Amino acid sequence: MSTSSELTPKSGPLSSIAQDWRKVLALGVLTVATLGVALVALRFAGALLRMIAGLALAIGGLAGTILALQRFGGRIFGRRRSDRNA
Repeated sequence: MSTSSELTPKSGPLSSIAQDWRKVLALGVLTVATLGVALVALRFAGALLRMIAGLALAIGGLAGTILALQRFGGRIFGRRRSDRNA
């Protein structure tokens, strides 16, 4: 039986994400909950509320993507913080 420390990579671009698995899991649960609320709103709402729900979903997805790239982007793309500041 392998332990979680054996499954977590010690180095590499995904190691920091693997160490922050609770944050990634929380972000995933929040995303699924937001999508569920938006889909329910789209199902039962009128045209104006559908547009508002779609806009909120798009803004939330964009904000989540930007925050994830700010947090993990340098590590995923192999850049260091000093490279981005230059």
